[in-house]
Amino acid sequence: MGIHTIYRRFDATRGMDYQLHLNFRETGKFASISQTDTLMKSFQIIKPLGRVEVVPSPYVTESTRIAILIPTFEHQVEYAQDFIKHYESTCMRDTDPFRDIKTLALDLSAKYKADGSRIAWVSIRLRPTLSNSVPDDHVMLNSLYGHNEILSIAVADLALPKIGLESLVLMASNSITFKPDFLNRVRMNTIQGFQVYSPIGFMLYPCRLASFCKDCESCDVSQGSGYFDKWNYDVISFYSRDYVQARKLVETSLPIMRMDTDIERLFTRADKSINNILDMFVSSKVSVHILRGVEPNLRYGGGIRHFVDKHRRENGNSLTLPKCLAATSDVSDRNSNSKSLPEPLIGSSQHKCIHLASRKQIGDAIIRYEDKSIIHK
Repeated sequence: MGIHTIYRRFDATRGMDYQLHLNFRETGKFASISQTDTLMKSFQIIKPLGRVEVVPSPYVTESTRIAILIPTFEHQVEYAQDFIKHYESTCMRDTDPFRDIKTLALDLSAKYKADGSRIAWVSIRLRPTLSNSVPDDHVMLNSLYGHNEILSIAVADLALPKIGLESLVLMASNSITFKPDFLNRVRMNTIQGFQVYSPIGFMLYPCRLASFCKDCESCDVSQGSGYFDKWNYDVISFYSRDYVQARKLVETSLPIMRMDTDIERLFTRADKSINNILDMFVSSKVSVHILRGVEPNLRYGGGIRHFVDKHRRENGNSLTLPKCLAATSDVSDRNSNSKSLPEPLIGSSQHKCIHLASRKQIGDAIIRYEDKSIIHK
């Protein structure tokens, strides 16, 4: 008996389907007189979903105000500016033809009354090794923090005291775009004392960099335009009180940041199992659910787009394809040859590398390249 082919497919409503094609051949005492070739038989196996449990949850509405945190490093200033412009066009700008009249009326009635909507900032001073110039290769990592995802916890620790314990907080990224429906799902899926929400965003392929696909920011979700990046944990929403409660439960292994100088303690901690806010909630075992699911209206990929545009403005069309420094050994090798690389953290994974294209797109490109080689010969 031998394996011919095996296929599997996941269906969210029924479970995992397996289809096996096996080759059988007679090996007994009649094998010498049997003239039949190998016989192929097909088997279908279904692994159903586990028992479905309906979990009662508190009543929530879409009217909750969200405090969005946008961590930004020095080399990501342009990313943050574009994010704010995108946020303005998505959530603030009004396309109503009567907007000017309404705006005038609102300005007169609210001239001496604040509307409660504002943009604030928290400045965090990092140690010199983390403030050095960032190499181009880091743009191929899916997290805005590069190899130092633990800094997301430092950002939350230092920013939440300025927001308040009753606030709904969306820890976001300056490399994302989203539609207004996404904020409504954040409001509905984040429940104080009950649930935090960790969406799995859609990572757009870097078409401008690799040229395997056509660049399109507003395209529908498809295999040809990107993939859902389940290894990216930059975006997560929670209530401040739930975060503080969970944070106190892991304070012995992960010290709380109360000022900039405390950040150094994150890199000297003995327990390396917590690397981001989602890890912190899981490790704390606080009594809140963690909802993690795909979010088509949350798009990643803005960092590479800004990187390509910047280099083309400065150097023309000449651009060397960056190498993803996901493997710790690769980073160590590069670190020995260059003093400009920031210190990496142990535990990096190839899952943190951004995919250039789908397997089909890469395969088609290889075939086209081979065809051209044959023609030139």
